[in-house]
Amino acid sequence: MLKAFGAKLVLTPADKGMKGAIAKCNQIAANLGADCFVLDQFSNTDNPKCHRYIKRRRYYFLTLFNVVFLVPRLIFIFIGVYLPHLLQGKVPDQRYGIKPMVKLIF
Repeated sequence: MLKAFGAKLVLTPADKGMKGAIAKCNQIAANLGADCFVLDQFSNTDNPKCHRYIKRRRYYFLTLFNVVFLVPRLIFIFIGVYLPHLLQGKVPDQRYGIKPMVKLIF
């Protein structure tokens, strides 16, 4: 897609890492002069704020997702696995099957 806009791919040495790539980008921008604009996430003051906002929403969603699906699962485990152990021997002539419930959970 970038080639459609006339972009050219410039590779930098891997040993210089991200700092080398940023330096090369700034060098190219200086050579092009006023016809160039560099989008730099490291000097953008709103970048950390955006990351915090997105992470906050992501963690909120994951927490809500886990609570919504974990609570019913815990109730299911209690009813299917733990409750029969509590009732064992309290109800005469009654046996509880635990293994089929465990297989459904896992």
